[in-house]
Amino acid sequence: MSSESCKLEFYNYKSAELTMLGHLYGIEGPNKFENYGVFHADGLYSNDPTLHMKNEGQMVLKSNYSDTEESFFSNCGILIMENWFN
Repeated sequence: MSSESCKLEFYNYKSAELTMLGHLYGIEGPNKFENYGVFHADGLYSNDPTLHMKNEGQMVLKSNYSDTEESFFSNCGILIMENWFN
């Protein structure tokens, strides 16, 4: 899932379990991602300084999480990572 020239808003609610075979990319913004259910992905990448990432469910990333220092990340759930947080 990729947003290269538009706003990306992605919500995964409590009753949903979502598995992505790849990365979630947010290039230009504003980009907003909220997880309240179970979310599995290879990784999440954004060079958008307006990225708003919120996890209140269970998020499992096989590869990486990467964003800019101006981005917002909030984890009030379970975050499982097999690699690195950048």
